[in-house]
Amino acid sequence: MVVLAGLVMCAALIGAYRHGGNIDEFATALFADPTIPLSAAWAHLWAGETNPPFFYLFARLWLQLTGPTLFERRSINLVPLAFLLAWFAYATARHPQHRPFLAGLALFAFTGKFFLWQFPDYRGYFSQYCAELVFLGAACIAYLEHDDRPDLFQLVALPFLMVIHQVTTIYTFVLLVPLIRTDLHRRLYFRAACLTVVAFLAFIPLGLFSWLQLHQTPDVLSRVAWITPRDPISASLKILNYLAPAIGENWVALAVAGFVAFQPLYRPKGPSAALIRMIGGAAIAATVLVLIINSRHPLTVERYFSFVAVEVIVILALTVVPLLLAQPRLAALVTANAAIYVAVGAVAMARPSGWQLDAAIIAKLVAQCPDTRIHAGSLPINRAEQFGLTYVAGPYHLTLLPPARDKPDACPIIYWTEFRAPTRYEIARHHGDSVSAANDSAEFGLDAVQLAHTRAITTQTGIVLVVSAPDKSPDVPIN
Repeated sequence: MVVLAGLVMCAALIGAYRHGGNIDEFATALFADPTIPLSAAWAHLWAGETNPPFFYLFARLWLQLTGPTLFERRSINLVPLAFLLAWFAYATARHPQHRPFLAGLALFAFTGKFFLWQFPDYRGYFSQYCAELVFLGAACIAYLEHDDRPDLFQLVALPFLMVIHQVTTIYTFVLLVPLIRTDLHRRLYFRAACLTVVAFLAFIPLGLFSWLQLHQTPDVLSRVAWITPRDPISASLKILNYLAPAIGENWVALAVAGFVAFQPLYRPKGPSAALIRMIGGAAIAATVLVLIINSRHPLTVERYFSFVAVEVIVILALTVVPLLLAQPRLAALVTANAAIYVAVGAVAMARPSGWQLDAAIIAKLVAQCPDTRIHAGSLPINRAEQFGLTYVAGPYHLTLLPPARDKPDACPIIYWTEFRAPTRYEIARHHGDSVSAANDSAEFGLDAVQLAHTRAITTQTGIVLVVSAPDKSPDVPIN
């Protein structure tokens, strides 16, 4: 476990250092810009953002301690990681009888996709994930122990779950109701009161922000058009598809859980069984509620469902850990499965990715003809895209011009977009012509003659158009 934990942290840190960024991260950088006054941020940035701004406030403070590079910005995730590790140390010391459960929870939580791929991401989702693990882990121990003493780590985690993202708020509230009801039934009034008061106080700023936002930007919900609409069945299947990577595709653990489910001798009993039913029922009820909302406003994005993923991780730990204790060889297989997933993820993270790769491609093209002009971005102007393109172009000393009509001369001109690169459906509507599809999606304004002398370099995240003069033929790689 110690060796595996070291491998996980190396993979996550490598990813944080090597990844070239994406539109969401550069949007966070824009929303958390400390040079923008709070009043201006509210009036021109946060009011139109679908996510609450509370993480951006935290990120603004973090920038006072670190530098402006993307890696330094991503290091903000060390704070929730330290909080999570501190809770594991606290819970292990305070509840030694639950160390096997805590070990299983740590194994599945630290080797899943949400940990490996959200830690290197400059967004609030890793903070949310860590808070969910603390909240649910503490809730399980309190339920099994009939403990009236509130877990201070859990009380600190709860406000983050209520204010960082609305989907998480729904899942938190739906689980919080039976937890408080159980405490009241057991006459654990102090614990129930603490959870109720903290949840209520945390909901006040979220409710106030939502009310102000809907009054200032009534069409804010229509701005999630980038999320693919799905019917209830398709959305349900998509959410289920998120869960296997969330537990690190640990098929050995799932096989063990399946065996336990059909073997009365090993099946959880008593409080453990009741706890699994409570968490599972809350997960299903919250998902049904989210699917109802999804039918009007699309919500099926993987990172939005980290809470249900943590619920699955907790249920898996409660189910398989007793058998793994009795069968060390099975425990070794489960751990080996986790190590393989982490190792594959570490290899993927070691490769540069994101917009950084596209900047390197453009730098090679410019080196062939130094007078090449680069029009970066798309119309209408997206400030997050402009910020990101300028950031990744900096190490290559590329001079970027805003998107505008231009004509090539001795050297070609380049049009580059990441935010409005054409989708495969848009390319299909243009009969497979990625050049004309990109010209329309990013509104580059190229005429028919220019389109005839343009070649496209499609990348993992964006598209680069190289426009040559009619008497020139661009010698560029086509992917």
